[in-house]
Amino acid sequence: MENVNQIAQKVIAWMEGTENFTSDQAPDVVNQLILYARINHTLWIFLSIVIVFVCYKTYMHCAKKTQNVRVDQETLYFSAMIISVIFGIIFFINACSSIDSSLQVWFMPKVYVLEYFKDFMN
Repeated sequence: MENVNQIAQKVIAWMEGTENFTSDQAPDVVNQLILYARINHTLWIFLSIVIVFVCYKTYMHCAKKTQNVRVDQETLYFSAMIISVIFGIIFFINACSSIDSSLQVWFMPKVYVLEYFKDFMN
């Protein structure tokens, strides 16, 4: 992590050394950062919702199958149900978190950029 910080500080020092680079490129860099964040959060929301849906369908399928199966197969279906519930909960929380972050990027991009650079500098 220190190498990344050293490289970032060298790049910042180089950018400050060039008079027009920062003022010319800063708006483009900020726009690219916001665009990346919007796409990234949207994809995570979509992926999380798809995985939650698959977990729900797996749970429902296994719940129906456990009614008329042998005891050794019942354990397999029960394990699949438990795993699908755990992954469903994890990805539901991930979707909620991504929605929260996405709302910040879409409706408060300046705040997002300031927090991003604050986190980057620390």
